[in-house]
Amino acid sequence: MKEPVTILIPVFDTPLTAVAMNSLATIQEHLGDFPITFLKGKSFTQVEELTEFCPSADFVSFDDRYFSSRKNYAKLLLSSELYYDFGWSRYLLICEMNTVITRNELAYWCRQGHDFIQPVPNLVAESAIPVAVKMRFQTQDFLRSNESRLAEFGKASGISLRNTEAFQKLIKRKGQAIHRFLAVNPESTNDAIFWEFYANRWWPEMNTPTKLSRNSFAQSATFAAKLDRNSEKPFAISGLTRPLPASDTL
Repeated sequence: MKEPVTILIPVFDTPLTAVAMNSLATIQEHLGDFPITFLKGKSFTQVEELTEFCPSADFVSFDDRYFSSRKNYAKLLLSSELYYDFGWSRYLLICEMNTVITRNELAYWCRQGHDFIQPVPNLVAESAIPVAVKMRFQTQDFLRSNESRLAEFGKASGISLRNTEAFQKLIKRKGQAIHRFLAVNPESTNDAIFWEFYANRWWPEMNTPTKLSRNSFAQSATFAAKLDRNSEKPFAISGLTRPLPASDTL
């Protein structure tokens, strides 16, 4: 029987920053009953600091090159290697250490049956052409015109929920599209851009929720900071550059 969901936390370096410690504390507090696995390079051995926060976590190693840069880490998330190695889990919650969890809703989001959920990018067409049209027919021009917003989106997309089997099939079908994406965007540091703008470009091959649901799942720290203090917080807040006070995660 498959595990319903596994939390994957990539490790790039230690010692942990204050933001990373804040992130791990909230993951353990709210999601500590779920399986937690740290993804790391094979040569990384400084695991003691990580197990202080998540004492029952596992460690899975991949080639060091995937953790040598954000660009190479994006390639891991665009390859079949990760999804087949975790084929025993129905869902993968990929959660970077710039993300805090505000409450335990993970089982709820898994029950929704979506293939992929991540924060919504804050982008504009910057022309009379509607955003959806420009994204589909002038994707590269659209991405270039939103370069600064995409940088913010990259920081905020540190959390995503992925249906493992759906991603195994999707990467197989989209192999050529992924290759073209990496060729046209050789410096891309974020796989989220591919899943957001290329995977469903011509046909809805990936089942994703509405914008309203995605905002309930996760928001960027910048967007969340603009909310009224009495507003309901999303399940996760990502893209943090400083620790979030405990009162703000309640």
